[in-house]
Amino acid sequence: MWIRGRQLRDLETILLGYGVALEVHGVNESFHLNPGGPFGEWLHARFGWSMSCGWAQAITENAGTEDPLVLFFDLVDEYRTDGHTSRQTGTAGRAGVPEEIGAGQKNQDHDWL
Repeated sequence: MWIRGRQLRDLETILLGYGVALEVHGVNESFHLNPGGPFGEWLHARFGWSMSCGWAQAITENAGTEDPLVLFFDLVDEYRTDGHTSRQTGTAGRAGVPEEIGAGQKNQDHDWL
């Protein structure tokens, strides 16, 4: 998936649309990446970051010299390692992230980025 300018905010917006589509179409799937959802709550509890502007802004502000998009996927991995799973009936993958996110792209650290 192409993400304009590799901006994490754009990925968050895409995922927000995905979450809304799940609700609109009555798909019974737990989605962890909605604003104010379990992933954001975990970030707040883990790091004390404010979630008032969403998880994308929190990660971007606290990424330091690391690419925020890479940091996001590292944090999703950690979130899942901590026992948080998507527990869905649909086809979402990492922490409720659709399998198509990043399909066909490679990164030195993540083959699914």
